[in-house]
Amino acid sequence: NKYMSTGALVPDDITINMILERIGEEDCRNGFILDGFPRTLEQAESLHKAVNGKINSVVYIEVAENELVKRLSDRVICTIKTCNAILSKSDIGGIDSNCPKCDKPALSQREDDLPEVVENRLKTQIPLVKQLADYYNNKDILISVDGEQNVDMVESEIQMKLGINQ
Repeated sequence: NKYMSTGALVPDDITINMILERIGEEDCRNGFILDGFPRTLEQAESLHKAVNGKINSVVYIEVAENELVKRLSDRVICTIKTCNAILSKSDIGGIDSNCPKCDKPALSQREDDLPEVVENRLKTQIPLVKQLADYYNNKDILISVDGEQNVDMVESEIQMKLGINQ
């Protein structure tokens, strides 16, 4: 949490060990999907080595920096464990509203979604993401998707590019 609240990345050694331990478990034997990992070239190289280069695809959802700041700083979550809705403050009338999914007054904004933290996080992460995109593009497994579309269109484009029947 101390890293997330400032927008900093968790150190590679901690992240790599945690992910490699997890993907070594039985339920990952026939494959897995990672979201938000790797975030650095060192993490990508460690993952590549751990899976003997058997990575089918890497999906890169491209969104302009100003749009990322807008979306992330507008995001709120429902803290009810059985709900966990992820919502937009502007869509629901603010953080003081009840969650439209469970109708409980349990909305919260993550510390790392405050605008200044998002901007700091992006300053750190955008150059790293570009490195990763180049790394996976050179391995011919990068799939770029237009993330400025609505969620359904992004999902459709991902499925189409991965060859998944819809």
